[in-house]
Amino acid sequence: MNPKMCSLFAWAGSVFIVILCGSFLLMGFLPPIPAFMGAEAAAEKFEDNRTAIRAGATAIMQSCTLMFLWVAAISVQIRRIGGEQARTLSYGQLLLGFAGNIVFLLMSFAWTIAAFRAERSAELVAMLNDIGWLIVVMPVMPLTLQAFVIALAILSDKRDEPLFPRWAAYLNFWVGILFLPGAVTTFFKTGPFAWHGLLVFWVPIVAFIGWVFTMAWLVSRAATRPSGD
Repeated sequence: MNPKMCSLFAWAGSVFIVILCGSFLLMGFLPPIPAFMGAEAAAEKFEDNRTAIRAGATAIMQSCTLMFLWVAAISVQIRRIGGEQARTLSYGQLLLGFAGNIVFLLMSFAWTIAAFRAERSAELVAMLNDIGWLIVVMPVMPLTLQAFVIALAILSDKRDEPLFPRWAAYLNFWVGILFLPGAVTTFFKTGPFAWHGLLVFWVPIVAFIGWVFTMAWLVSRAATRPSGD
């Protein structure tokens, strides 16, 4: 891939992050709707912000494919490490990245459907709200394994001047670990393991944002280097 094109793909993920954060603010989902909130209160939240929620969900839905470009750029640079192992890891990263980011599409569908009809019952709105939040925080393994695969690819580069710095591998391992608490959020409506809690929402979302921006910078830098070609 042309270095400028690869850099453009890498930073496309950062554009999505900006849209994602702006959409959450627009929808009134920062802080998140608490998992313990009853059906009537959740439905009232959607009723009060019906237009904003549909606008924010639309923005997320139409822009989440930018993350696929980010994933593709990472795979291109992993391939440049060279060897059969790097090629296999690049395919794994590509597939896991696609699976991990499809949740944004499904999440936005759930929320826009919840806000679509004013006559929808409170119970149905609450159910769709539950679906949206659980979809975005609970399927953690694709993103966790994607981060681990990136880390393994970086560590597999044994040259004196590797394409990525060694610290980036450990960063990816830590990011992958920080996503894991979301796997158990179905058992909690309060506390740090609830979908609005510290360990399931706030820590992972900060880690995710930092990860996307950091990998965009690393990939953009690697794309201009001759090492590995």
